[in-house]
Amino acid sequence: ADKDGLSNLAEQSSANDPGDADSDDDGVKDGAEHAGQVVSFSTDGTLQLRLATTGKVVTGTVDGDTSVECNGVSDYELGYDDTTTSDTSSDDTGDDPSSDDDTGDDGSDDPGDDSSDGDATTSSSDDGGDAPSATASAASDDDPSADDGSDDSGDDDAGDDAGETSSYDATDPCIDEVLTAGSWVHEAALSAADDGSNVFDAVALVDATP
Repeated sequence: ADKDGLSNLAEQSSANDPGDADSDDDGVKDGAEHAGQVVSFSTDGTLQLRLATTGKVVTGTVDGDTSVECNGVSDYELGYDDTTTSDTSSDDTGDDPSSDDDTGDDGSDDPGDDSSDGDATTSSSDDGGDAPSATASAASDDDPSADDGSDDSGDDDAGDDAGETSSYDATDPCIDEVLTAGSWVHEAALSAADDGSNVFDAVALVDATP
């Protein structure tokens, strides 16, 4: 309806505004902000996300530096531009005709999502890129001065810190309870690590918990 690349159904599911191409007014169209549905999230931090715009599955790592937040639909709606009259609820009578038409189109998109699971398998090969850097850190711990215990201790701490960069807080309720297969992502930001693999910088989830 708003020509941002997302169908009305996808906008409603991801808590974006079907009547505004840039729901949060950040200068980026909703369809370019990686809204979609979680395919899987592994204990090693690997997140597979099926984009609502194309159905393509992108894979990246959620680590200790990833900003993960959970908000309900109403919370996201509070950030909408007040000048727009539409929201994700179905009581917008002005948008209902186009919404109904688009919903029919969306039905054909959803089954196609299941068939793209093959992409998830191929994209998961990005994992494990941190091992070389961890090995390099461990190698740098060798200190020719065997009697300098305090220096060695400091080097070990640095190596431990480097190894912890891939960890995330598994006790975070947002990650533990909401970041699961089938959950919708309002928006997400990715960047490339030094080894070329994808890293999620931020993931904003739609908390559908009543």
